[in-house]
Amino acid sequence: AGMTHPEGAVEPGAVRIDAISVEEAGPLRAVIRLEGEAVVKEPPRVILRLEAYANRPFVRVIHSVEFTQRDPRRVFVRRMGLRLPLTLDKVGRKLAAGGENGAVVLPDAGRTGLRQTSHLNYEIWQTARGARRRQVRESAHCSRGWLDVADERSGLTVIERDMWQEYPKELCFDGAS
Repeated sequence: AGMTHPEGAVEPGAVRIDAISVEEAGPLRAVIRLEGEAVVKEPPRVILRLEAYANRPFVRVIHSVEFTQRDPRRVFVRRMGLRLPLTLDKVGRKLAAGGENGAVVLPDAGRTGLRQTSHLNYEIWQTARGARRRQVRESAHCSRGWLDVADERSGLTVIERDMWQEYPKELCFDGAS
């Protein structure tokens, strides 16, 4: 979580995980709970649950934040998200995003993102390596809420359920990190 504290100082809010536990370990589903605090002046509690299902190629992530500030009316959340470091080959890397009419295949770039700015607009954008400005590759009404990156060996697809209804939301891939 990235916040602006009531005094006006920007707090980047990296999270320190203090506890990891197995909440459920059944034959069909396993749930791992990670709990910690953001490293800020008045730290909110952060809970991540990872659900894995037998014979399924995906992991469901549930991300919760409990704001514990003395006056929550004065805490302004700037961003909240997850960073997933990947080790993908730069040669043969493929990118795609869920546009209104299906998959939008994109060239490899420095950064790529899908941003739902309102219930009536989304942008699929890219920034070339070393450039500062974003180039909008597609813009329409309701995105399908997914971003996919893969190489010849493996890949990752991130899906934000109900992305266009719960704007503003953004999925981003940074090729450098």
